Amino acid sequence: MILEQMPVSSLQPDQVFLCRHGLLYRYLGGRVASLIRLADGAEPVHETATRFSAREVVELVPRLRKSSTASVQHQV
Repeated sequence: MILEQMPVSSLQPDQVFLCRHGLLYRYLGGRVASLIRLADGAEPVHETATRFSAREVVELVPRLRKSSTASVQHQV
């Protein structure tokens, strides 16, 4: 899957993105994001906030639509 690349300055609060060696972040606003998933898929032990450069390019992770989530739950 190819993810959309965009600068941090274009993100909206609560968007999820990949950056820095496969780490998954949730954007909080003001160029600050919270680490939510490590590269190996594990959750971080401590809450970690990171400040990014406005020009740093990240890969935006698309949100699942509710209808997609519901169909997956019915298949399981």
